[in-house]
Amino acid sequence: MKLNEIMIHLLITIVVSAISGYIGLKLKLPVGALLGAMFGVAFFNLFTGIVYMPSVAKIYVQMIAGTFLGLGVKKENLRDIKSLIRPTLIIVTALFIMNITMGFILPAISGMTLRTALLSSAPGGVMDTTMISEGLGADQSIVAIMQLTRLLTVVGFFPLYFRYMQSRFDKVRTDSINAETNMPKVKASAKGRELDIIITLLIAFVGGTIGNWVKFPAGALAFAMFAVAAYNIKTGKAFLPMYFKRIAQVFAGAVLGVGIDMMVVLKLKTLVLPAVIMMAAYLLTCTIVTFLITSKKNCPIDFTTTMFASSPGGISDLALIAMDMGGDSPQIAILQLGRMIAVVSVFPILYNMLANFLGV
Repeated sequence: MKLNEIMIHLLITIVVSAISGYIGLKLKLPVGALLGAMFGVAFFNLFTGIVYMPSVAKIYVQMIAGTFLGLGVKKENLRDIKSLIRPTLIIVTALFIMNITMGFILPAISGMTLRTALLSSAPGGVMDTTMISEGLGADQSIVAIMQLTRLLTVVGFFPLYFRYMQSRFDKVRTDSINAETNMPKVKASAKGRELDIIITLLIAFVGGTIGNWVKFPAGALAFAMFAVAAYNIKTGKAFLPMYFKRIAQVFAGAVLGVGIDMMVVLKLKTLVLPAVIMMAAYLLTCTIVTFLITSKKNCPIDFTTTMFASSPGGISDLALIAMDMGGDSPQIAILQLGRMIAVVSVFPILYNMLANFLGV
């Protein structure tokens, strides 16, 4: 495409995502801005095929999400990191067991190879897992479709399930959210804080750029969060207006929606059963892990936070969703980072060992 066509398609995508994100908010969907933008752009793409969003947009979304996470980090959060090691190990172990189980179930119902099934059901990032699959001899196209299905299901359906579970088993958090909803809205004014906003964004950009450059899992989000948190703890001047969160949610939804085209839909028709079984297994694992962790005395994380922490979605997407649903976003980010590091660095080695042992 020529540059002017790219710019027109980008502008159309932004307009569609903004309008559908606004509709999502008005319909009071969980994380309406993100879900509305995602579904709106996806449907528009299926009927027109002219949507466009540069890959770098995902990096900036991660930076903004990391910024808000950093704003929520306090000194006590740093002291709590040690107490999050055990929940992280439980979550990673449970997801790995589920992943291996799917590695044997999916080939039996779909004809996938073991390596393809393992990578298709891996709880990692779509891009990371797809790239890893090439080196491990898996079918890259199937892995990409299954991973995209996982991400879209976690973002599109899991929040509805979480809201139901929250109302049943996290009464304290639900009452707190209802109280905040019914209170008059007191918005933090950005007037007179323009310099704080610029400095905060600059710190997040520098930190996120470094994180992305060193190829750290979810590096743009993690390093932006750490940089902003350090600055805020030191000075107390880090600040970002809340409308930045809505903008980030809309762009996050647009990035996801752009990835849904007719080729994906046609390919998915042959993978419906494996995808449904995989996502049911993820949901069951998430539920079991949540009850297992929160049943412990002196549990360092609450029910809602644990649900988000044990979900195999994108860190930036889950962080943006959790901010609206009452989860402890900094804790979720730390636990999710532990999952991502394990999936990218440890899981592929274990996959290869298992496949070699079985001779497949």
